Amino acid sequence: MARELRRAIYSGDLGPGDQLPTEADLMQTHGVSRNTVRLALGELVNEGLVSRTPRRGTIVRDRRPLLMYPQRELAPSPPTRPGRRSATPSRRRAASRVR
Repeated sequence: MARELRRAIYSGDLGPGDQLPTEADLMQTHGVSRNTVRLALGELVNEGLVSRTPRRGTIVRDRRPLLMYPQRELAPSPPTRPGRRSATPSRRRAASRVR
């Protein structure tokens, strides 16, 4: 179901500002449970394609999804030369300063 809604958004059948059918309508149309509908809509929210507002429904967003980049913490750090101190003190030294 998420694939079909995603395809409709990318093809232009559902444009920015358009409201998606209600959960009840999607349940009846696709013959699935409410939980399945909510999971599919959650995927689209996480991808940045739609936004959900209580009592307003699910609306197609104006912009395309954001590109996700890995965090700097996860990027490999440059190798250090032997015998050089790192920029951050070791935990043991930092803990001894706190006491």
